[in-house]
Amino acid sequence: MNDPGEPEATLERVYRQILKERMAGLPFVNPALTVSAIGFRPWNDGLIGVMLTPWFMNLMALPGSDDWQDAAPGQQLTYRFPAGDFRFTAGDEPGIGRYRMCSLYSPVLQFADQTTAEAVAEQILLELMRVPAPPGISRRQLLSGRFGGHGETAA
Repeated sequence: MNDPGEPEATLERVYRQILKERMAGLPFVNPALTVSAIGFRPWNDGLIGVMLTPWFMNLMALPGSDDWQDAAPGQQLTYRFPAGDFRFTAGDEPGIGRYRMCSLYSPVLQFADQTTAEAVAEQILLELMRVPAPPGISRRQLLSGRFGGHGETAA
């Protein structure tokens, strides 16, 4: 990324420019939505978050110290998260540089407003990082350390 100190601001600036120059007037652009970089946080020596635009909502992974020069734009890569494996597509955009995207919604016409779309994005990020409970163990048992129904606790 050209400005690693402010990734959200950089992403929003670049995608607003794309909206203005490449997407204006297209029928799959939702006029109720704006460009927003949501919930970017450290992940895998880089950052992960949701990029919301009036034409898509994608998981977006940005490189850390690894510059990701090994994957050509369009190449498919699979990344493992606590919630499971997700397929990403390598990309390269002037002003952003190399990134990885995983499509969540495209287009985003089902969202009536920005608040709803951002709430969905935030919930997706929570679920992405949620560790599933082992089979036969409830989430409550897992979090409390109680297994087996006899009040046993994990050591």
